[in-house]
Amino acid sequence: MTTLGSKAVRGGGATLLGQLVKVFLQLAGLVVLGRILSPTDFGLVAMVTAIVGVADVIRDAGLSSAAIQAKSLSAGQRNNLFWLNSGIGLALMGTICLAAWPIAVLYGDQRLIVITLALAPMFLFNGVQTQFQAHLARDLRFVALTASDILSMAVGLAAAIGTALAGFGYWALVFQLLAQSLTLLIARTILARWRPGLPDRSAPTKEFVKFGVNLMGSQLLVYASSNVPSIIVGNRFGATQLGFFGRASQLVTFPMNQLLTPITNVALPVLARSQDSRIQYERHLLNAQIALSYAVAGVLSLAIVWADPLIPLIFGDQWQPSAPLFQILAVAGLFQAVSYGTYWVFLSMGLTQSHFRYSLISRSLLIVTVLVGSLFGLYGVAVGYVAGVALGWPLSLLWLHRHRVAPIRRMLMIGIRALFLAVLVTAAGLAAALGLESSNDFVRLALSAVVVIVAAGLLVLVIPPMRADARVIITTLGHFRSRG
Repeated sequence: MTTLGSKAVRGGGATLLGQLVKVFLQLAGLVVLGRILSPTDFGLVAMVTAIVGVADVIRDAGLSSAAIQAKSLSAGQRNNLFWLNSGIGLALMGTICLAAWPIAVLYGDQRLIVITLALAPMFLFNGVQTQFQAHLARDLRFVALTASDILSMAVGLAAAIGTALAGFGYWALVFQLLAQSLTLLIARTILARWRPGLPDRSAPTKEFVKFGVNLMGSQLLVYASSNVPSIIVGNRFGATQLGFFGRASQLVTFPMNQLLTPITNVALPVLARSQDSRIQYERHLLNAQIALSYAVAGVLSLAIVWADPLIPLIFGDQWQPSAPLFQILAVAGLFQAVSYGTYWVFLSMGLTQSHFRYSLISRSLLIVTVLVGSLFGLYGVAVGYVAGVALGWPLSLLWLHRHRVAPIRRMLMIGIRALFLAVLVTAAGLAAALGLESSNDFVRLALSAVVVIVAAGLLVLVIPPMRADARVIITTLGHFRSRG
């Protein structure tokens, strides 16, 4: 294995272990806060974050990815990027304060004014920490990145639970976000062992800004299209229905983030450094896509099967309406996972301008499908979102094919195999759960899980390409153990 590949495996192994801790913390938060707070509390905060969250995309401005993928980065350039991100964060904090009143008018709820004002400093904290994060990622210091994430999540969760138990209601969720972002800034500043100097006008940053602006444009389109459903639900159906929809969406993005973020944190710098070797680049890319696609297919398939009994069992009966919404939105998660490899190629190859043009089309299409779906009610919004994400996958492959920088056919076949496995094992699991509907919930969960696992195992044994994919995953896991 190459030195770069070895670093990727070690970093991936450390990140994977950290993700297990983060999964526990996030699940604990969802369960505990879900039982203390009401769906309306979650809906109120979601109304604000669905809109002001766009500021987090702007404050990064694509400059963290620009710094990570650059072949060389001088001290002066790093300083300039730090001050750019910090200045953007400060400007956004002021802008969000001014937006508090229009947001309250949009939703017709005056409580949103103080919530928005309270959340504004979070974007300054995030802007300042952006280049510390990029510094750690560029140096492949994945342990430090993961440790800072875990610490910030733990502090934020402790703040939220404490204030929720004290009877502060939705303010507990506000305190959680603020405490988490401030802790992340402090931790990464200390761990990076780098202190920015004054801006350096002699250090060229034009190419970084150009890269970042194109990427930011794509990310803004992604954010807008991803949050259009929440804005529509909040505006048309109110805070309580948005609470149900937001919980379903959160439960889908939760496992997705635990897989997408760490794999991307490892894959992007590794792919950027592999550009000079086509064979090495494709090997790293396809192995990462296999790992991500099958991991998400397995996790979300089981989650779809378990959703109906498990969501009310864990969070309380008041959250039952979130279960069918989760099952629909999880399908979008599957398509997002199989298409994520194209995103890595766009970024690692510096094709951000092309990615922006692709996003302009694909995300506009997603917004249209969501708006059409909203005509059919709450479930129509969820189905419209799934349709838009699904259409974006083949479009991304066709778009990237024009550049001839990636093995498009092999990427397509990996995605098809992962989706095929997900459809079959989910169908088998749902059939088993339906047949056990009169049984105890724990029996139903256990036996349906066995059916899903056995079905997946049989498919891997019977279909040769899936066996090859399984060997890639087993080999990667073996490297984790040998270097653990």
